[in-house]
Amino acid sequence: MRIISDKTKISEEVKKKYEEETGKKAYWHGQLTKSFKKWQRGEKVYYINQERVSLYVPEGVKDQWEKFAKHTKFKTISALVREALDFFIKLYSKLNIDQKEGFDILSGLSYEFKEPLTLIKVNLQILKKVYSKSLNEDVVQIINSVLEYYQILENKIIDYLDRPKIEQTKEIKAENIQYDIFLVEDDNETRKVLTNYFKTLNISCKGIAEGFSVFNELKINVPRLILLDILLPDMSGDDILRDLNSDKNYSKIPVYFITAIPEHKVKKMAEELGATGYILKPFNLSDFDEIIQYLKNEK
Repeated sequence: MRIISDKTKISEEVKKKYEEETGKKAYWHGQLTKSFKKWQRGEKVYYINQERVSLYVPEGVKDQWEKFAKHTKFKTISALVREALDFFIKLYSKLNIDQKEGFDILSGLSYEFKEPLTLIKVNLQILKKVYSKSLNEDVVQIINSVLEYYQILENKIIDYLDRPKIEQTKEIKAENIQYDIFLVEDDNETRKVLTNYFKTLNISCKGIAEGFSVFNELKINVPRLILLDILLPDMSGDDILRDLNSDKNYSKIPVYFITAIPEHKVKKMAEELGATGYILKPFNLSDFDEIIQYLKNEK
């Protein structure tokens, strides 16, 4: 079987087949993924319904787990995860989320999950950021994979535990505020800088760190314009725009990409998906003049 290099263009048919079979991307950051190359060679690829998560833990944690496992039915961490998911699903189905007590319980569960998960995410990010130069490529890839699966889990917690609170307060939150801009950007500093800049111009801007959260926010409030990063931790900006385009409630919102991806790629993507425009990083504040003018004219 012919092995395809990074420089070889793959047909849309092959790409589509791979992504439908595995639920994975053929390209990532402009390069063919390792999973795609393995798939081309006929090697084993973990499909979306057969995901594997690898964790590196300190020696003490491993010892604790082995002692615990001897006295329980959980002989593997996978078994524990499956049992935990089953327990959570059954518990959620029994909760009466239409009553205040149900909301209180869900809020408590959300907090209990998020606290330890935050420590896991932050420590993984520290490993990646501070020690990346001393880690080999395989270890960095494992860290990235765990962070991706972490994000999936976090999104599910937000969706299942926090969504009822969002739905419950929908009418309250929506009565006064209409944001001019949703800024979907995972970099905290960029988000803060732009939000503060728009504020000085009397333009209200809602900062959103994750793509998944966009759709929850849209149920509360529809902005006049969206600034959308393409490379987000949980889902890509182009996928978000496709979903927006497919929903008649959101399809007419002007969307500008804001990204560090090379201009020729962004331009092509914007044209194909019908984005209103794009802003390239590193940007100048003057790059936002078109957006500012649009918002002022529409008021």
